[in-house]
Amino acid sequence: MISSANEGTNPFAKIRVRVLALWGLAYLAGCAALVWGFDFDLQENPAVESALYNGAYLWPMLWVLWQRRTHQLRIGRLIGPSPRFKGCVISIVWAFPVLLFSMGASWFLIYGLSFVAPGVAEWVLEPIVEADTFPYPLISTLTTLLLAPVVEELLFRGVIFHRWVEKWGVVKAAWISAIVFALPHTDWFGGLIFGLAATALYVRFGSLVLAILLHVVNNSIAMGLFLTSPAWLNPLSIEDLRRYVWVGGTCLVLSLPWIVWFLRKQRPRSDWRLPYFSEPIRAVGQIPATE
Repeated sequence: MISSANEGTNPFAKIRVRVLALWGLAYLAGCAALVWGFDFDLQENPAVESALYNGAYLWPMLWVLWQRRTHQLRIGRLIGPSPRFKGCVISIVWAFPVLLFSMGASWFLIYGLSFVAPGVAEWVLEPIVEADTFPYPLISTLTTLLLAPVVEELLFRGVIFHRWVEKWGVVKAAWISAIVFALPHTDWFGGLIFGLAATALYVRFGSLVLAILLHVVNNSIAMGLFLTSPAWLNPLSIEDLRRYVWVGGTCLVLSLPWIVWFLRKQRPRSDWRLPYFSEPIRAVGQIPATE
């Protein structure tokens, strides 16, 4: 429970994440009904595909705004102040080992699947076919680099993390929110570490902007590699995946020192103060004890 706020000033005491899940299921059901009911081929209807994809980020924002209206959630307080230069540098630096670990972990995850469930591995490796006519590439880029980071960080690190701290405490909330964040992604282990890193940045500096910045840099590098890298760095078949498995191993080895340091020094702690209820903490590692 959050000791620094009572239910009169704490909107997270009343917010229910299960309602968010119901909204998501309703959206998925609506998308399925639309596609199947009208027999849409999404590859031949890029406008519909783009609308459905971006709508997946619209309904969570509507849910957050609904919390603002019904439970007096203060969005500005959730986001926090503008970050200082040091925090921005740390966010950018952290993005590189996080991405390396994500690449290596997902490589070996799909590598294992290629032996026990090759059909699933081929589906994961299959490139996403997108419309190449204007404005769809621009929309896809803006969604990946701006819309997704803002919505996902506001949702997972902002609302959901604070709500689950109220329910389970800081440590469990940090881990569970990171796990839930990772589940929709193909790189589950990388998504978990990313979620923990974004939460640590948010709590320690008090600004959600740093978590968003980490997300933007991570997605930017990943998109750049996807668009420009050769087969040995971006395998699109099981044969390439197995032939260049050493690349995944190299990514893991290079990221391992940072991962060990992060899990030892920056892992979730019970004395973390929540950004919504406290002044920002300006330096990594300087965490005042909970009063």
